[in-house]
Amino acid sequence: IFNVGDSRAYRVDKEALVQLSVDDSEDTGWKPGSLFARSGMLTQCFGGYTEFSAIRPHVHIEACMPGNTYLLCSDGLYESLDEEQLLTMIDGDLPGSVDRIFRAALEYFASDNVTIALVRVAQPA
Repeated sequence: IFNVGDSRAYRVDKEALVQLSVDDSEDTGWKPGSLFARSGMLTQCFGGYTEFSAIRPHVHIEACMPGNTYLLCSDGLYESLDEEQLLTMIDGDLPGSVDRIFRAALEYFASDNVTIALVRVAQPA
């Protein structure tokens, strides 16, 4: 997994969401429900500049195990719902899980775009 910016990648474990990506934000350590608002200031991102800007992607390498599930999402999602809430909405029905998560983000008045992808590594045939 690699990332630049503030979209996130998580591995879905039974007990928790494990963040695999690194936020390129001035708001290090920010969590939903914390006592301060995010500034939205990024330290690096793809595009958005009038001139070339070099980036250094963050890379996370781990074994791609059958059955592993990953959540890829934009800041509009994780600013609306915390990791515990998200975890409770993810089950074996990935399309249904995405629908539940999206509806919950809207109910919590997501203040930014909400992008959600749930990916499960297939079992060998």
